Parts: sequence; structure tokens; C-alpha cells
Amino acid sequence: MKTNNSIIISERDYNDLVNMLESLSTSDFRKASFLEEEMLRAEIVESGNMPPEVVAMNSNVRFVDMESGEVLGVQVTYPWDSNIDEGKVSVLAPLGSALLGLGVGQEIAWPLPNGRTKNLRVVRVEKETESAVAM
Repeated sequence: MKTNNSIIISERDYNDLVNMLESLSTSDFRKASFLEEEMLRAEIVESGNMPPEVVAMNSNVRFVDMESGEVLGVQVTYPWDSNIDEGKVSVLAPLGSALLGLGVGQEIAWPLPNGRTKNLRVVRVEKETESAVAM
């Protein structure tokens, strides 16, 4: 659940995600319901008009845990590229779905398995092409 209802997804990411969802097995499809909900309420923009401060597929995202003040980072990826040891979180995971489309300064209330929630705020977004250049 997001505290700010505004999210943005590029047309390219949207189309790629729709294709991915259509190809999921039945067991994986159940994991996709949160992502589908997010996609239904997203503003779709032309890929060239995607704001740089908004989380897109393969973006590296830094966010702060509002309770502890801890700053964490992940890369939002497709399921086949996810690897938690490398900080790559699938867009089908609750955290990946929740971060997709958020901009710097926006917050989410991320539901935890134990029924509690964590409040997170996006503090930095770095697109894949930017991170590749920085390495």
C-alpha cells in the first residue's frame, strides 16, 4: 500500500511487464496480484518522457526505513534476474512491486509477513544505464 497514490511507469516497462505476466505459470501468477494492482493505477508515459527520479525496471533504488533511519538499496529486476545476495529484488516480490513507479521523496507502507508494516521513503533512483557508466 502506498501513501501517495501517484506512480508512473514507462510504456516500454508496462508492455514488458504485461508480456511477462501473460507468460507466468499458475503458481507464479498468484504472486503477481500486487503488481497487477499497481499497474492498473499507474500513469503510463512514453519511454522517452520517463522522469529520471522515478523507479523503473532495473533501477537501483535507495530508500530509508522511516522507523530506524537505516538507508537500504535494491535493484528492481525481472524475476529471472533477481538475486537477493546481489541486492536484486524481483518486481513480483512485494517490495519490488511497491517501489516500481515511485519517485524520490515518495513513501510506501510496505506490508510485512507478520502483519506489521514498514514505512519507507525513496531517497535516490539510479537508472541501469547510469550505474553501468559509474562502474
